[in-house]
Amino acid sequence: MAVSWAKRVLGVTASEIPKIMGLDPFEGPEACWGKKLHARSGQLQHFDLNEDIERGNALEGAIREWVSKRIGLEIKTSTTYDRVVDGLHCIASPDGEIEDDRLLEIKCPRFGNYAREGYIAQIQWQLFVCQRSSALLAVFADGVLELYPIFADREMQDALLKAASDWWLCVLTGQRPPPRGSQSTNWLKANLEQSEDQFAESESVADAARRYHEASALFKEAEDRKATAAAELQSVIAEHKGVTGSWGKATWSTVKTSKTDWEAVARKLGATDEDVAPFVKQASHRRLTVKLKGEK
Repeated sequence: MAVSWAKRVLGVTASEIPKIMGLDPFEGPEACWGKKLHARSGQLQHFDLNEDIERGNALEGAIREWVSKRIGLEIKTSTTYDRVVDGLHCIASPDGEIEDDRLLEIKCPRFGNYAREGYIAQIQWQLFVCQRSSALLAVFADGVLELYPIFADREMQDALLKAASDWWLCVLTGQRPPPRGSQSTNWLKANLEQSEDQFAESESVADAARRYHEASALFKEAEDRKATAAAELQSVIAEHKGVTGSWGKATWSTVKTSKTDWEAVARKLGATDEDVAPFVKQASHRRLTVKLKGEK
């Protein structure tokens, strides 16, 4: 989701973090600094849309619905968050908020060899700003949708905040930033390289993996049969309360649920981010996925 122009010029946005950290293959900290200076002075009224941004904007809604169906959870569009830390406006606007309290970020790169490190840095900034513990990265590339869980890393977020603060000081003073980022940038790159694709290696769980895979397929088949049977029953019940016969009965009733948005209530009463933060409950879970060799 795009950040409004008025918010963008106030501080550092999540989409700028990969550029500031030198993790964006198309734009570095110096070019990003130049654009921010022009934006704050009024010489630049909007950033140019490139092919990747236009494709992402066009596909975002459909992919959000696709992800929602795949994980079986409701996903709502997000708002823009602005967390002020030591005078720096830390801004983020995720592509969605999942009902289990995770954030959603959607990427639609042209090629499969996308800048994964930059995506991770951007999401860590989002988690920091929105004060969440985990997020889901949805990457649609080469016709395939892949989902990656991302968990908050406080050490990495501290490095991002330090680099963003140094870069923002350059914006305020007009001093040109280092072309390849700061010491925090170098630390982050090394940290990401060390954490890339760390998998435990074991042949002893092969049978468990196969059993899990087979059970998942059976569960999916059962879910499909259940959905087909439900549709048949609902078509017969229609506007009636239910249907009955010698076999028993089935009902199709309306269940009302309600949930109070206490944060919205607090905001309406004038609460700030700092007032709300101590009462924010963070939750996350890990999703197990098994892919056997030879499986597409």
